[in-house]
Amino acid sequence: MRFSRSSLQVPTTITVLKYEGETINLNINDLDIQQLLGSGEYGIVSYATLRSDPNIKMAVKRIRLETNDEKRLSTYTDLTTIERVGTKLHPYIVKYFGSIIDKVEGDLLIFMELMDTSMDRFYRTVHERQDLDLLDLILRRVTFSIVSALNFLKYHRILHRDVKPQNILVNRQCQFKLCDFGICGYFTNSKSVTSSFKGTNVYLPPERMKDNVEPYGIRSDIWALGISLVEIANGKQPFLGIQIFDLADLIQTWIPNIDDKLISFALKELILYLLKTDYRLRPMSYDEILGIPILQSVHAIPSNVEMNYITHIINNIVP
Repeated sequence: MRFSRSSLQVPTTITVLKYEGETINLNINDLDIQQLLGSGEYGIVSYATLRSDPNIKMAVKRIRLETNDEKRLSTYTDLTTIERVGTKLHPYIVKYFGSIIDKVEGDLLIFMELMDTSMDRFYRTVHERQDLDLLDLILRRVTFSIVSALNFLKYHRILHRDVKPQNILVNRQCQFKLCDFGICGYFTNSKSVTSSFKGTNVYLPPERMKDNVEPYGIRSDIWALGISLVEIANGKQPFLGIQIFDLADLIQTWIPNIDDKLISFALKELILYLLKTDYRLRPMSYDEILGIPILQSVHAIPSNVEMNYITHIINNIVP
């Protein structure tokens, strides 16, 4: 039996998961929810195992199947996008295993790769503990990973439109991956086909906040990444608590403040390049960013020093 609503087709009784090379037939009653990982406007994410096999570990995103058109569209976009890109085994995008409809609760369940934490929780622990020695190296790896993920999305003509630390996940293997595709857009010529107001206010670029003069494009995601890097580097969101109307004016003349003692000059210059107020002065492509020497120096395989540092921080995150 399959469920169909606005072209959303998902099994409702038994689904087939493609899990780390295995094929698993899953009934919704097989799930054993272990822990709530996070919640947001469109759903909650939990850590779950299978009752029959506790070694199978997944993140389960539960989304209410709404009648509201905007929320229904977000659900459809989230599922279809992760189906499209999460099965490609890209190293910097969370893996997608499958989905099912919970007919009793009226929810969509999306099964994904389980990561250890999100970057917003990670960086807060880094700064609270003053474990800052490898911050520059970690920021370079985050930048390389997320730019690579965004470049992969662009290849599939997808704009993420909600790049922020909450949507960057990390695990003990020192892997950083992009997640949450609920408000993705599709584009032509690197510009979104829609000019609708999407994204989280404090990560929106100037051209999207002042009369929406420019459609959402890759340079908008580049700005959001730059803001995220400032946030991680400084340990706080630079615009926290500022109302959207005040922010729209402030951001036109805003100069990023990054602690020079924490990151290298080359990394600071890269972040400032991502955050040019005039979008035309930001990088033209993700390939251009990846070609910058400081990112070319990022080794594909993290060192033991990096992995030990990441594990240390994750182990000290307050549940």
